[in-house]
Amino acid sequence: MKTQGAKQGKNAGRAAKAPAAAAAAAPAPGAARRSKSKAPPAAAAPAEPTLRDVLTELAALKQALAQSPPAPQEPNEALENGVTAVRRVLSDLLEARAEAVLRRLAAIRGLAAALRDGAAVVEAVDRLLAELGALRFEAERLDYVDPLVHRVAAERREPNEPDGVILETLQPGFRTARGVLIEKAAVAVNRRG
Repeated sequence: MKTQGAKQGKNAGRAAKAPAAAAAAAPAPGAARRSKSKAPPAAAAPAEPTLRDVLTELAALKQALAQSPPAPQEPNEALENGVTAVRRVLSDLLEARAEAVLRRLAAIRGLAAALRDGAAVVEAVDRLLAELGALRFEAERLDYVDPLVHRVAAERREPNEPDGVILETLQPGFRTARGVLIEKAAVAVNRRG
């Protein structure tokens, strides 16, 4: 059984740690909190980050938010206030980054609406895929169809070529730098029969 003195010593140790934890969790002095309005912050960075940078930062912020410490067993107001402040700041950062992604998608949407053909949209999407690290690939003529990486989109008849070989790549395929398939290449194959 613990004595009253032991309990006070334990609580005193917790009280000494709480201000340090709250100071570590609180935003830096002079850091302005964003208002609830959707207006961009007054002091924006001079260069706009790439979509890859935005998505990487979003993933890191989501992970940090998910790993934020849960509320302590014994209520400690300073610690709870610090955790709440950190969660609020992370939420604001996530919202700002999501807005940057939406701005880019809106720009692509604007290109699609302004043009009769989709060539500009295809170019914009190709640029975004490249920024995100997607690798473009095409099927080789006269290779056999590999259903893991090719999608047969058309059949043609060329009597001088073997049956079932690829005649043309209609749309390129995409994979990640690690080799994960994102989109199969659309191909036209030869059908002799």
